[in-house]
Amino acid sequence: MNSSPVQAGIIIAPSQRASHEALADAARQLVEDASAQLHTATGREWQFHFKEPLHLASDERRHAGDFLGEGSLRLVEGSFDLVVILTDVALVSRRERIVYGLVSPLARTIILSTHRLREAERGERLALDAPAVRYNAAALLLHLIGHALGAKTQKPGDGAMAPFEFDPRRSSVPAFQEPSPLRRLTSVFREREHVVNGPLGDLWLHVASAGRHLRLVGRALARNRAPLLPLQMPGLAAAAVAPVFVLVFSAEFWDAGLGMTERTAWIYAALSIMAATLYLCFAQRLFLPRKDSRIVPEHLAVANVVIFLSMFLAIVGLFVMVALLVLGIELWVFPADLISTWPTLESQQVGFSDLLRIAVFISTVGVTTGALAGGLQRREVLRQMALFRTEI
Repeated sequence: MNSSPVQAGIIIAPSQRASHEALADAARQLVEDASAQLHTATGREWQFHFKEPLHLASDERRHAGDFLGEGSLRLVEGSFDLVVILTDVALVSRRERIVYGLVSPLARTIILSTHRLREAERGERLALDAPAVRYNAAALLLHLIGHALGAKTQKPGDGAMAPFEFDPRRSSVPAFQEPSPLRRLTSVFREREHVVNGPLGDLWLHVASAGRHLRLVGRALARNRAPLLPLQMPGLAAAAVAPVFVLVFSAEFWDAGLGMTERTAWIYAALSIMAATLYLCFAQRLFLPRKDSRIVPEHLAVANVVIFLSMFLAIVGLFVMVALLVLGIELWVFPADLISTWPTLESQQVGFSDLLRIAVFISTVGVTTGALAGGLQRREVLRQMALFRTEI
């Protein structure tokens, strides 16, 4: 048995109308109810540390991205293995569903909301210290921690990893039915911190960390559907598409496109895509924060790799969408005899390869414009990324 305890941070995020003391008391009761079961199931002590509350500016419903940055900052500041955020505002998933809780094994963050737990018949609201709220919150926390460790949902039953459903008659904390896998998962869960020297060492650490967690990275990218992310961020797509309708009818751009080689066009596109990705990641501060420039937690390195690859694939997806739009305009909208009137072009014989090269060229300009003028916000981008795998 590994005697090293699991360190977890607890943050409450009360709404404007909520009682700070009541939510803090509920958090302490939640920790007390869950600790014994976690110790029994994982074979390790769980130490929960209460940190400064997160003050919300309004009582409107929240997405996971609204908590992710602050949770990650507290995670690295306290050198925790896990952070739990308890709030009473409505929590909304990526699919715009009001949920009980969300968990991100990638970001080591759990968000648990009491909003739905307090729902009762005829529009009434249960008290935070009501037995139904207390024991269902403990069951939910154990279920989410199990997913954070890497456990899977089991068949319906009374165990902590059974599919969670609010039970108004629940009067005890459920146990984990199969603790053996949890002990194995917990033994490798403890955070690893690395010391890096210089930008190259930092880059190598991120690559090596992602290589050790290829399945985690791959699953996150698959859930993100990263090439389709521009469809969820209309500002980025609009800024990229807007100049297309002018440039595609510009003789100067046709002249430049036809004058460059295919190799030049694709190299220009590749460099522009990479530059746009780096600009968005750094300008919008998408990477999760870290406490010290030389000390990097491994989970944070993996999460930042996922964020970078998600944005890179999103820009690639935007590039393909804009290129297809330009190619469609060239083939079906652009007047076939218009090019013959442009004296700047040496040859009016334009084949499909020429049209494709021009589409790549204009799409590259569109991607650059989208990155610079898309008006993206950090919360909106993180909200669209599926960093939170499980929603309950």
